[in-house]
Amino acid sequence: MPMGMHSRAGSEVKVPLIFYTGAALGPMGGNVLVVLLPLLQRELQTDLGRLSLAVTAYMVPFALFQVFSGAIADAFSRRWAAFWGFAGFGLAALLCGLAPNVEVLILGRILQGITNAFTTPVLLAVLADVIPPVRLGRSMGIFGAINTGGNLAAPVVAGSLAVINWRLAYLVVALASLGLAGYYLRWFGRYRQADRRSGRSGRAVWWVPLRLLATPRMWPIAVLSAGGYIALAGTYYLWAVYLADRWQVPVDRSGLLLSLYGLTGILVGPLAGLAIDRFGRPVMVVVGIALAVSCHLALGVAPDPATFGIFGAVLGGVYALFWASLNTLALEAFPKERGAAASIYNGFKFVGSAVAPLVLTPIYTGVGPTAPFLAVALFGLGLFIPLTFYIRLGDRG
Repeated sequence: MPMGMHSRAGSEVKVPLIFYTGAALGPMGGNVLVVLLPLLQRELQTDLGRLSLAVTAYMVPFALFQVFSGAIADAFSRRWAAFWGFAGFGLAALLCGLAPNVEVLILGRILQGITNAFTTPVLLAVLADVIPPVRLGRSMGIFGAINTGGNLAAPVVAGSLAVINWRLAYLVVALASLGLAGYYLRWFGRYRQADRRSGRSGRAVWWVPLRLLATPRMWPIAVLSAGGYIALAGTYYLWAVYLADRWQVPVDRSGLLLSLYGLTGILVGPLAGLAIDRFGRPVMVVVGIALAVSCHLALGVAPDPATFGIFGAVLGGVYALFWASLNTLALEAFPKERGAAASIYNGFKFVGSAVAPLVLTPIYTGVGPTAPFLAVALFGLGLFIPLTFYIRLGDRG
């Protein structure tokens, strides 16, 4: 059922379900590599440490370019930012699929990170503009569910196609992304009021993000975003390797186990949105952090692959709950600069995702396979500090 509201211009902006599917492309295109890691070590003749750089190579430019991508879209054109973002992401995925060695794969991942910076922030800003505040939590729940659905699609697609040829997974991502580029070009053409342009000069691309970064209210959100990724998904890239190392689970079966993470996220997302609108944003962020800590402790002591898959599935639902809550909170904090705020907020989220492999891979190889799960659980407890700070700022405001 389409969701929408009357815009300021008075004409209704309809947001059908297909609009939300762009939220799945980032996690799908980024996480097919996670399932393929054990296979690519052999196919590209490299080791886990070097191949893990391909994870960071995606996340670092993704995080950096998101600092300014939302401001660029706001100042010039959300329509063309979305089009070139999805089209470029598709072409970068194609390069990954054609990679003859790990160096070209890393290059393709860098380009994926740059182009994906112009997708999610733009979609989030548009939704916050055209969905009424009373239903924004539900909208973020749907967005979060489909975003997590990308985590479901990635291992299913990669695990099943890897039996034939691992390159086919990237071909599927490329075709889906190019198709969405065409869809968004048409959608924005139909609802031109959604392509809101600030009318500011090009200098606003730089000073608006910098001004937001100087705002005290932005920093607890930024820390929650970066730390939240580590606490909820920081170990995800290691799951297929862990299953293979500990229980000798093959790629196709580990892909199915990892897909449970996304499946529960899809189911929980819409319900999470209703809970957010009913109980409030900060309350549900607290619930998400507490459950994430518990799930990572459970993953670290799981006695068999089935139990590991069950707790991984629960964590997928927690992921959807946490990000729907934090997305809503962040978008409402800066209503006049939603595009820039969304891009900065998402940029910090993927700073966390870029840092996680650099920290957790040495822990995995040096301390032991279960150590990263316990380390992330301990880290998650610290997220209550920035959340408390944000709430106190709100009380004073």
